[in-house]
Amino acid sequence: MASTTATRATRDTHLYLMNRDGSNPHVATANLDRDAQDPQWAPDGSGIYFLYDFLYDDRGDTKLAFYSLDGTMRELPGHVGSGGSSSSAGASFTVAKDGAFAVTYDTPSAPGDIAVGSRSDPKTRVLTALNQQLLTQKKLGQTEELWFESSADQRKIEGWIIKPPDFDPAKKYPLILEIHGGPFANYGDRFDTNKQVWAAKGYVVLYVNPRGSTSYGEEFANLIHHAYSGDDFYDLNSGVDAAIARGYIDKDNLFVTGGSGGGARTCWMIDRTSRFRAAASLYPVINWLVRCPGRPSGNSAASSASYPTWV
Repeated sequence: MASTTATRATRDTHLYLMNRDGSNPHVATANLDRDAQDPQWAPDGSGIYFLYDFLYDDRGDTKLAFYSLDGTMRELPGHVGSGGSSSSAGASFTVAKDGAFAVTYDTPSAPGDIAVGSRSDPKTRVLTALNQQLLTQKKLGQTEELWFESSADQRKIEGWIIKPPDFDPAKKYPLILEIHGGPFANYGDRFDTNKQVWAAKGYVVLYVNPRGSTSYGEEFANLIHHAYSGDDFYDLNSGVDAAIARGYIDKDNLFVTGGSGGGARTCWMIDRTSRFRAAASLYPVINWLVRCPGRPSGNSAASSASYPTWV
């Protein structure tokens, strides 16, 4: 369980249990260094289902888990998503009285379906193919996972690349680096409409989970505590280097964009490197100066130096 005394930018959200009269409150997921979300009791009262971003090589993949009252936790299906965006927002599930469950399900090549499973046989079965007709008419760009080291501290960083349809490795393609907002959020191996549109227009699209992203543990997320933005620049810039090293990127045609926290990071990127030909910073929060209580009015250098305004 995370410390209850330290002030940090973000903390793991744990699952807590207690009796109806308020007695015996305790944390159920103390050993899970990920956020537990959307808890729902099993119909038979034997445990609790919840969504979480898990630990292993499928980081960035939202999963369903089941916590038994005997203290054990069981991983159920992954690829729980909402379709349409490579963020995890909108993922959901429901549980029947007999223990069967249904989840929203997507992958980079399947933009949103319904899958079912059960605790006795958690392997999911996808019931729908809602976009089959569309996908017979439109060719998607291939999505690949990418791991690389940050030049800041050689920390392992995860990202993904979407190639244009009919990709030719002998050609050189322009690259768009797209940065997620939050900053406490994550991208993953999920379908993303916008990125597929860009890929269809001939761009290689790179999206990365830099330090500060969720689904890699509380320590990783808090690497930007009092340092946002900061070394996340090196994570993102090293991702661009890793993409260029694959040999099919036109290094003279690099572009960067992002929204909200990603918009702020876009500004941070172009202030620290001139490698990008153009940038689109969407709805960023740029001016973090606020009026502090007790600060004198006016804009003199003396008053600014005596009463710092960064928060």
